[in-house]
Amino acid sequence: MKVPPPTLSLDHYAEHFETLRALPPEQRADALAALALSLTEQSMLQRLLDADSSPDDPLANVLHGAATQFTSNSIDRLGPYRLLRELGAGGMGTVFLAER
Repeated sequence: MKVPPPTLSLDHYAEHFETLRALPPEQRADALAALALSLTEQSMLQRLLDADSSPDDPLANVLHGAATQFTSNSIDRLGPYRLLRELGAGGMGTVFLAER
């Protein structure tokens, strides 16, 4: 009976991912091959890099759609709250002055 290899968490790849991601795309393959990682680990990093650069990133599309909805002037209610005005916006969200 063959025992599957242990699954590594994404944290295991984080440092290498960020290093490779900072490189121009044409340099990534050589840098990835030079890492002291197994072929399985290199394959996982390549898949992560491919997903990061994909224009069809489902998470980015959902976040963009939600942000667009809230920045639209046509939205004046959110559940039981009436949105009075935007107080601020940043990378993690938008804050509104609202009343119930």
